Amino acid sequence: MKKFFAKITPQRFISIGVVAAFICCLIPLLSIANCTFPKADDFIFTLETHKIWVNGGSLGQILSCAARLAKDYYTSWQGSFSALFLMALAPSLWGESFYTLTPFILLLPLLFGNIYLFWVICRRYLHADIHSTIIISFTVTTLLMLYVPIPAQAFYWYNGGIYYTFFYSIMLFLCARCLVLYRCQKTGSAVLHTVCLSIGGFLLGGGNFSSSMVFCAVLLLLVLFTVFKKQYKHTAFLGCVTLFSLAGLFVNIAAPGYGVRQALVESYSPLQAIEKSIVAGADLLLEYTNWPIIVGFLFLLPFIYNLAAKASLNFRFPLIFTGISFGIFAMMICPTMYSLRIIGPGRISNLYYYAYFWFIACNLFYWSGWAHKQICTFLKTQGINADKLYSSLKSKLRSCLLRFTVIICSVLFICILQANVYITTTIIALGPLMHGGAASFRTQMQSRFDLYQDASVANVEVPALTFEWPMMTYGDIGTDADVFPNTAIAEYYGKDSVKVIE
Repeated sequence: MKKFFAKITPQRFISIGVVAAFICCLIPLLSIANCTFPKADDFIFTLETHKIWVNGGSLGQILSCAARLAKDYYTSWQGSFSALFLMALAPSLWGESFYTLTPFILLLPLLFGNIYLFWVICRRYLHADIHSTIIISFTVTTLLMLYVPIPAQAFYWYNGGIYYTFFYSIMLFLCARCLVLYRCQKTGSAVLHTVCLSIGGFLLGGGNFSSSMVFCAVLLLLVLFTVFKKQYKHTAFLGCVTLFSLAGLFVNIAAPGYGVRQALVESYSPLQAIEKSIVAGADLLLEYTNWPIIVGFLFLLPFIYNLAAKASLNFRFPLIFTGISFGIFAMMICPTMYSLRIIGPGRISNLYYYAYFWFIACNLFYWSGWAHKQICTFLKTQGINADKLYSSLKSKLRSCLLRFTVIICSVLFICILQANVYITTTIIALGPLMHGGAASFRTQMQSRFDLYQDASVANVEVPALTFEWPMMTYGDIGTDADVFPNTAIAEYYGKDSVKVIE
């Protein structure tokens, strides 16, 4: 037993604790999956595919219908061909009970993509040990999961979540694989990566503009880097992925349907949209920064600083790095700022929040590296060998420093979290599970859907929900039978009308 505990180093202990905290925060979010029901646009986009399924159609017919719907919307409403295809395949088309898969389809890929990209960067590029990688990736991802601005539209609404959260998750995975491609030594492996990433990049272009634009921007930076390093073999591979990704984005942008939509609203000029996006981006950085997130990154600072200190990078241009990274962050806001004159509804703003963590983590790493270089330069002027001093201090104080950091940050985090506990997604999910609100909500919603499917009832009237649950009640029906989403539900189930009665 003593030998077992002797092997548990401070870093290993912290990594185990971080993973345990991650799992504890995740379980309640997945535990309420059986309380999710189709809502709002889900009924519109699965109307035709659902009819095929209930009439005994084949999977091939359903997929063909989804492709036809994407084509029709491309000419009449929007160009996001990949997203439209997936929107027509919501789990509810097979039956309402399958809609419980929605949080698994939306949340798990986001968490995986975030952790995987950190893993590739830390392990393959910064040569971090496995425990530091786990601590950094799981801590950031846990904070991201806890404070999502609009969780109802991120994880529990298929139509909105598949368009934004899911495609953002795919973007993270593709970015990670592009970094793997850059390190490929075997030509065969590089060619295979290039083909798969080119297809993935093109399909990503058929999703939301923000995710596709960020992916293309990252690719362009990588291509420029390979040209600067005269690594022309990598330039060819990454350039091919870039061209296909841009092609998918341009196919999306060129959709005639956007002309139809744009005629309904007044838009900014491109320059105005860029200016407004920069201002909005700065405002969002301040808005998303709360005390738990600050303390979380302070907790990570020793680990990130250690990675930066060991990295073979010059860190000479921190202001330029911050400017470029902020430009990419603000670029995500440009599409909706240009077309709608706003930063976008909740499901879009969730994307900015996800990207916020990458902006903070990357800048914390780069500025830590710059600070370390400055310290080393100063010590050198004093005749002190910085590398030997750093190694000596690290070996002597590592255990004490890590324990001190864990204790102080844990205490601060608990104190601060106590004041903000009710705005975390985990608590919003866990509270109703514990006091019975979740069961009551599910029972009431199930009774509604039983009425929707009752062929003997032409005009459906349902009572108002007695439990308002922000995590689930987005897109609820109202008392007016002639407005959306009441009309969409009525058409979906073949009813004359659907409404709430007070």
